Amino acid sequence: MNPQLKEVYDTYKNHSDSERIQAARNAAGYLVSYEKGLGKEDKDVLVFLLQIVRLFVSADRTCSEEEAKLFNDITGWTISYDEFFDFTNGGASSDFVSYMDAEIDAMEEEAKLAVCVLGLTFLASDGEIEPSEMALFEKILA
Repeated sequence: MNPQLKEVYDTYKNHSDSERIQAARNAAGYLVSYEKGLGKEDKDVLVFLLQIVRLFVSADRTCSEEEAKLFNDITGWTISYDEFFDFTNGGASSDFVSYMDAEIDAMEEEAKLAVCVLGLTFLASDGEIEPSEMALFEKILA
């Protein structure tokens, strides 16, 4: 496992639920600042953040009510499970994953770590992280 990822994951495992949500909020805030620093418009920044969530929610091929609630807790928004499901459904398509791989690959290491923290929050919402889900992190931080 990548040493940076191991550190993020080990720290994350020891956090309470409220600390995990706060870490995800901080990661999302960092990503917003990072993308705006690249000159992206607010709308494009928001779409990118939602695409990151979509990538990780769809990594296990399921969308749970816990993930929808978590999304609302992190963002402060209130969207229904059905709306969240509609947004994340299909996120695992090979074209979408390839697009996101390229976008994340172009980011600086600090931004990649923020993506991992945000993603880890969604992957761990069901209480466990599958080996295939961890492989996604390895790929991001490679």
